Amino acid sequence: MRGALSLMSLPPMSTSVLLPAEAVAATARAAVPPLVATLIAMDLRLPVAGEARERQVGLLNHLVDGTDVFVQTDREFEPIVERELRHVAAVEYADGDPPPMSDPERRQWWRLQQVWALLRRHEQEIDHRYEFVFKLRTDLDITGAARLADIYTQSIRPSPGPAGAYLLADRLVGAAPSVMERVAGLFGDPFYDGLRGVCGGCGALPGALRSADSGARVFELALGEGDVPSLGCEGAHDALERPLERDALGALQTHLTRQYGRPVHPQLPPSDLATYERRSAHRRQEGRAGGRFHAVCAFSNTFRPGHNFSSEVSLVLQLVRAGVRVEPFRSIDTQLIGDGFGLATWRHERVGQTEDL
Repeated sequence: MRGALSLMSLPPMSTSVLLPAEAVAATARAAVPPLVATLIAMDLRLPVAGEARERQVGLLNHLVDGTDVFVQTDREFEPIVERELRHVAAVEYADGDPPPMSDPERRQWWRLQQVWALLRRHEQEIDHRYEFVFKLRTDLDITGAARLADIYTQSIRPSPGPAGAYLLADRLVGAAPSVMERVAGLFGDPFYDGLRGVCGGCGALPGALRSADSGARVFELALGEGDVPSLGCEGAHDALERPLERDALGALQTHLTRQYGRPVHPQLPPSDLATYERRSAHRRQEGRAGGRFHAVCAFSNTFRPGHNFSSEVSLVLQLVRAGVRVEPFRSIDTQLIGDGFGLATWRHERVGQTEDL
């Protein structure tokens, strides 16, 4: 049962004295709400203490400067919100247990659902609509000096055509409110629980996963001519032109076993699909010698025992299904976030606590 939630108005975090000219400029800025909002929906992970913590907090506060920040977290992190984070417009604390959920990875999406509702209530209260919204984590490996507000006004806002979604996996997301609202609905969509399927537009989903800098993959499997399911790769590269077949892997399992051997795990997680893909490559080479094979793109959310929901696959697939263009966040700023997964190395220092993944 979800506990009571509290909404708190926060005082300004700065106690510096402004000169008269600075005070006038600050008053003018305060009269116009920011164009951009930032969502932080997670356990607030920071270095334990010392210079590393001060540096990370300073980098975070600079990154979100010029945006309104909305936070959803547990009550234990209230001192961080009150004493360390700046630019916070509203915060919501989960004082009790979250609702039951099918997988631990869904917890961050429940938090996002809550903080999105918080943002919408705030917009109604101040009669203001944000133009763009970022979702970020406090344990990002921030290596650049840019502000999210400037990235939007200088790089995203001037872009022609409808804005897509800018992703660094599920760790840093930027999107128009209409797209972020769809992302915030991911928690309540059971479609992705235990999802295993075959993608009918072979280029769309794997291309979007690459654009998202995601470690998740879609696997191309070569099937014999008599084993091709009704949903196969039709060479579509711009959208999922055919409907998604949810459990096509179950129907394919007999054919896959006959061609490539029995899988290690009955739920066909990505590790088994990767093995099948490697063996498929040899089959395609045989095809040049006269065999006939067709390709399908397979994916699975059952990526390890006890887990039936992959955040990265689900987020990207949700956007692709909605026809939202997925762009790499690093395409608009190559220096803001460190290489690789973009998470700080000190994030593993906090042990013994339940954490959002």
